[in-house]
Amino acid sequence: MRDAQSDQTVLADLALAPEGGTRPEETGEERRPVLELAGIEKHFGPVHALKAVNLELFPGEILGLVGENGAGKSTLMSVAAGSLLPDAGTVTIAGQRMDGSDPEASRSAGLAIVYQDPALIPDLRVDENCYLGVPEKQRPKFAGLAAWSRSLTAAFSSENPLPPAVPVRDLQPDKRFVLEISKALAGNPKVVILDEPTEHLSKDDVEILLATVRRLAEQGCAVVYISHRIHEVKRIAHRIAVLRDGAIKDTFPADQKTDREIVNLVAGKHLAALFPEKRKPTGESETAVVVQDFVGENFSVQELALHRGEIVGLAGIEGQGQRDFLRALAGLGKARGRLSVGEREVPLGKPWKSAEHGIAFVPNDRHGEGIFTSMPILANLTARTLPKFSRASIVDLKQEVAAAQNLRAVLGIKMSSLDAPIESLSGGNQQKVVMARSLASEPTLLLADEPTQGVDVGARLEIYEILRSTADSGGTALVLSSDAMELSGLCDRVVVFSRGQVAAELEGEELTEKAITHAVLTSTTTRSVAAATERSRARRFLTGDYFPAAILAVASLVLGAVAASQNEFYLTAFNLNSLLMLFAGYAFVAMAQQVVMMTGGIDLSVGPLAGLMVVVASFVLPASLSSYGGLAVGILVLCLIGLATGAANWALIEFTKIPPVIGTLITFTLLQGISLVLRPEPGGAINGNLLVWLEASAGFVPLAAVAAVVLGLGLEFALRRTAWGLRLRAVGSRPAGAKRLGIRIRWTLLTAYVAASGIVVLAALVLMTQTGSGDASAGISYTLPSITAVVLAGASVFGGRGSFVGALTGALLIQQLNTVTVFLALDEAWQHYLLGGLTILAAGFYSRLRSKA
Repeated sequence: MRDAQSDQTVLADLALAPEGGTRPEETGEERRPVLELAGIEKHFGPVHALKAVNLELFPGEILGLVGENGAGKSTLMSVAAGSLLPDAGTVTIAGQRMDGSDPEASRSAGLAIVYQDPALIPDLRVDENCYLGVPEKQRPKFAGLAAWSRSLTAAFSSENPLPPAVPVRDLQPDKRFVLEISKALAGNPKVVILDEPTEHLSKDDVEILLATVRRLAEQGCAVVYISHRIHEVKRIAHRIAVLRDGAIKDTFPADQKTDREIVNLVAGKHLAALFPEKRKPTGESETAVVVQDFVGENFSVQELALHRGEIVGLAGIEGQGQRDFLRALAGLGKARGRLSVGEREVPLGKPWKSAEHGIAFVPNDRHGEGIFTSMPILANLTARTLPKFSRASIVDLKQEVAAAQNLRAVLGIKMSSLDAPIESLSGGNQQKVVMARSLASEPTLLLADEPTQGVDVGARLEIYEILRSTADSGGTALVLSSDAMELSGLCDRVVVFSRGQVAAELEGEELTEKAITHAVLTSTTTRSVAAATERSRARRFLTGDYFPAAILAVASLVLGAVAASQNEFYLTAFNLNSLLMLFAGYAFVAMAQQVVMMTGGIDLSVGPLAGLMVVVASFVLPASLSSYGGLAVGILVLCLIGLATGAANWALIEFTKIPPVIGTLITFTLLQGISLVLRPEPGGAINGNLLVWLEASAGFVPLAAVAAVVLGLGLEFALRRTAWGLRLRAVGSRPAGAKRLGIRIRWTLLTAYVAASGIVVLAALVLMTQTGSGDASAGISYTLPSITAVVLAGASVFGGRGSFVGALTGALLIQQLNTVTVFLALDEAWQHYLLGGLTILAAGFYSRLRSKA
């Protein structure tokens, strides 16, 4: 290990003078805190996360909050922001005491928070995320949403403003943080909480952020700045608070302690050195990895050799090809050329082949690529090494747990148990899990993209030791980092990228932070992103929600043209009227299904509900009924049945916590049973005057079909241009993010299920024209087509994606298939063959297209 004095000198040289300005001056008046946390307690099972925490923040003050991963920083700020309910204690914002857990109330009181894991909705656009991210009273009209969003992101980013129409899922991690910070600052808050705000930002954007924070403080805004980068905290903060093991250990002026003293206070012990000792040159080293004529979309490397026992760093301004190069080595990006590990050549573009050749990859996008969010910690730790303790594909649980416990101990991962969900861990501990999983396979080549991102000082040293240990044991590590100090202190050699090519190599005595920074800044300039944005418009359409609808519309026209060419009766007014009337029924149930599927659920009860309404109509709308009042009362009864069923579906799912498909299957059975009890056999004629009105047409076009199209367009407008539609999509896309934004998830789900059942009332009215009497089996045929129509139209069964225009075209294609097979004299089974085949092809095609994008 290098001596502590050497590291202290490095830190002293790097430390910048505090730029946070002088502390807010005391005035003659008594200063009142703008944020006050008093006696905050929080438990997660046996884990005591927060212990009687007291903290005050005053107007114009910047408070640096530091601590290890798992110390409770993010938990404490989630309590302050109203997204987490404390077990005890009070939160007061601008003199207003917060009651309960309500992010919208905290935001309205003047608190904004930038989470370490951004509270963004992946399936919503940039401008839509901005809209939901500010208090309701500060939201613009939808007509000016794009321009408003562009002005917000342009004020912060060092590059072009973020394109308003781009879905967040298509943004790089650094741009997601630009968006998160931009929308947090858009509401002119009184208190701003920044949780690890610079981990994904470029150097220029970091400087813009720090300048923005100082300006906010000068204007009287209070700021809580959470970061593992001690020198960054000292630059910006007036006071620093140290949180360790859930309790505040010390609070002091930022200039009162040195970096080393703060680091030791955070760790709770004296840390001897910042970096492990580098390997000593021993002449010629054995070559472990060779890259030759390696070319990808954003890089071109003629030759690069990596040796056993060394750690090689990748540096460069963001976007210069170094990250694409690293991912291509892992088989995650397209490339051509030659990659050899030892004596074996590695097939390119196949990550499983890269793994077989001893290549392990640690991604920088922890949430998108690093962890399996729906699985426990144990599965996340051992996913890469299951074959080691499996026989005949049966896992030996004892060996798996023992291996996981060893990884937990080596990296010091703080957790309650291995069975706990991975999302219960702090961000830094999640990063340790990702790192541990890759190291467990004992890789020949370890590719690490920002391996210490979001990791505290103590854990960072542990990761440095692990990387060095990997190299000392004969492996090779290739580390991409935006921190020049990290690269200079950790790596044996650093490769600087510029415009996709290797611009410089530094090693030995010339490998210093200053030399890396100089090479990066003098060898390249930041690329323009405008061309990439323009090229992505066509791709965004292909992966968007309207492309499937366009395909289905064309398919329906082609089918119609084929039928018309083979049978002269296809284009008759009678046939077209019948086709469109049947389409109307499918369209209504498809739109009902789309509402629920947008939230991530599936409603199996839509068919039996329509059938029950037909049965009830045979009693409340009989043929003998002659008064308009009687007809109105009968239709009102049907509406009440629909709304009650929607509310019952919601209550069953919400309060029993069973999956929607199971909950609505229960309702399916109950509704069908009631129908059979009321009408064991078909019978009871429905009012003839009502049926005549329902079958009314304008020319050959039924008014029911017109109503379906109008409703579909109206719902599509509501989905894209109203707050209700955004909330609906947000809940389906990412419930946890929606909750942080203050969206009332229960209320949104209730409106979805009630709206769906309300739309089924319209489907039932169309169904009456086909049966003419009460028939308990009439509606069952609606359930599967309702699901098929929206799946054909590209809706995601996981929620957040889809369109009502697509639901209309899906319903049209289903009815077109049914009609065309008859006119072509095909067996009825062909309806099922064609529909099933198209559904499989559509689902596979859309999934493939979106994953490639």
